[in-house]
Amino acid sequence: MSSEIPPIFTTIYEAIHHASDEDRAYSGEIEDDIEAEGETVTEDIYDVSQLQEHLLDASKGVTNETDKEYRRLMSQCVQFLKENKLIKADDKFFGKNPSELVPFCICAWIMHECDEYDFNRTEKHSTVFRASYAHAQKMRAAMTYAFGRLNGLGSLPWHESESVGNPSVSETVATYMTSWRRRKVCLSS
Repeated sequence: MSSEIPPIFTTIYEAIHHASDEDRAYSGEIEDDIEAEGETVTEDIYDVSQLQEHLLDASKGVTNETDKEYRRLMSQCVQFLKENKLIKADDKFFGKNPSELVPFCICAWIMHECDEYDFNRTEKHSTVFRASYAHAQKMRAAMTYAFGRLNGLGSLPWHESESVGNPSVSETVATYMTSWRRRKVCLSS
């Protein structure tokens, strides 16, 4: 007997390895047993990407209605960017590796919807509808959600030199939102 076998297993070891010729005749049955047992072990390993998707959905941090609204705004943003040729028709705007131009695209979209100026800096006529500052904040929140939660970039501030982080949490977007709010307050006065 091998010295590697702990004493507690000695009896089992001897029973297996000192089989009689009659027992060895049933080796075909042993192979069948091993094969059958192997079939009970499923090869279906849970798809980790599915787990990640379920986890992201379960921890999205917003209600289903807010999620639906943010997704509507995301679609609206992409449509605006494509219609105005700020991105190509086949470009993917949202992703894990956003372009260095994404913060500017976010600002252009908010500016188009809410500002007294259009994204090309032409002043809008007074009869043109402009969404409120609160709506602009919701638009930005949708972008933060899209890049942060749905694409896994979190709330890490954007680093323009490296194109790393969440582009809606960038100095460009923050400066625009702050400046626009101040201009809006001045216009109201």
